[in-house]
Amino acid sequence: MDKAKEILRVCREEMAAIDSEVDEIQAKIRKTENKKMKSSERRDAALRNKNAAFADLEDARKTKEKGEKQREDLATTVGVWTAQASKIHERVAVEGGETPKSIERKLEKLNADLQRWETRLGGNRQEIAEAAARKIREYQKAKKQVADVERLAQLLKTTLVNRKERWKLFQRAITARARVQFMWMLSERSFRGRLLANHKEKKLDLVVEPDPTKVGKGREAKTLSGGEKSFSTICLLLSLWDAMGAPVRCLDEFDVFMDSVNREVSMRKMIEAARYSIGKQFVLITPGSMGSVSSSHDVKIIK
Repeated sequence: MDKAKEILRVCREEMAAIDSEVDEIQAKIRKTENKKMKSSERRDAALRNKNAAFADLEDARKTKEKGEKQREDLATTVGVWTAQASKIHERVAVEGGETPKSIERKLEKLNADLQRWETRLGGNRQEIAEAAARKIREYQKAKKQVADVERLAQLLKTTLVNRKERWKLFQRAITARARVQFMWMLSERSFRGRLLANHKEKKLDLVVEPDPTKVGKGREAKTLSGGEKSFSTICLLLSLWDAMGAPVRCLDEFDVFMDSVNREVSMRKMIEAARYSIGKQFVLITPGSMGSVSSSHDVKIIK
């Protein structure tokens, strides 16, 4: 019985020791759970704070982007306004201490002065600018016309100089041809002579020497006899006609002072000249006898 009591006592002591250890363990468990709960609460709070911080950061980023977009839009608007204002006038520096009201008063005064000057000038800035542009266009047009006229005048002057030079060459060629033709026709009667032409003084004269044995410059036309003068005149006319382009050539009473020999030679020379002048018509009128001239296909005699 005592032994059983002793065993029971020992068992009770062991159970009491185990209960004590269980109580200590449970106390530790409760303490650990409390720490765990506090840690969970701190973790939840930290997560909430982190999420709130991320949300604040996102809001701040969006606010920054919105602000930068607004700043860019405002900068673009300011740039456009500045460019438009610069077309009217360059940027004006505002003095220190100026207020919007003081600037408006100055602007009103300037507008009043501008209106007064526009009234005195007879138009506003745009009207004056349009009138100035119109006058500038007219001036440029007139200047171009003057330049064109000057170029035309220079061209005409050059053309006139060239034509004068060609005319001088033509004069010299015609004169040389007439001189040669005159000398050749005089030689038909063994006459000698020269044709004197002065284009500057517009004079035409001739010297003829009927006697081939005489040496000299020749005689003037007024010293020749009637027949010699008429024959020389015929030679002069034929030489001038040869140098001219008249389609019809008429000669009246050319042989009234000629003897029969000079008349025959003159008629022969004129008929030969007429035959050489293709496309030309000669009308010769004479009161003398035409017995030395016979009709042909190109010579018609009307009595």
